Amino acid sequence: SLGDTNGSHAWRFSVDGTHEDSFRDDASLDQQAMSARYDWHNEKIVVRNSVTATNLNQKPAAYLAGKNTYKDSELKKRNSAPDAFFDAQTVNFASSVEIAGTDNSTLILTPYLRWADVNFLMYLQPGAPVAQSGYQSAGVQAAFVQHYSAVTDITSGFDLDYSEVDLQQFQKTAGPGTYFPVSDYY
Repeated sequence: SLGDTNGSHAWRFSVDGTHEDSFRDDASLDQQAMSARYDWHNEKIVVRNSVTATNLNQKPAAYLAGKNTYKDSELKKRNSAPDAFFDAQTVNFASSVEIAGTDNSTLILTPYLRWADVNFLMYLQPGAPVAQSGYQSAGVQAAFVQHYSAVTDITSGFDLDYSEVDLQQFQKTAGPGTYFPVSDYY
């Protein structure tokens, strides 16, 4: 992380990365995150801007089948779903503006944008379908705070959000019987 404060300005930038291998075959986790923030203020206004982005790539290990398999030191390392995956990416942005009123009150407006994309193999389901989902949204949170004393505030406000969400699932191979055909579900 890096950051600095200079008078009425402050900023911070952070990056984090993780890699983790499992004791199980073909199982691991990779994750990265980045966040940045810039704040500014004067006597009446405080502005806080932030953006965060994440990336997750996971290869999960499936359950072991069979009685007492966990006791076998070689068998418990096996992964019955080596093709399983879970991938997710997100980006979030928000800008909060606090405006001090003349009557011991504060108006807070926070517009935001959000985006996510998630793909994963549903390896525990018959036929191992692939799910793809995501969303994009934009909105604003608004609050009016009336300060009455050191221990008493009354807050009123509203949230407004517009979202577009998608979810698709595709069956690559037929599952048992005719209940799980190869197809797009939705």
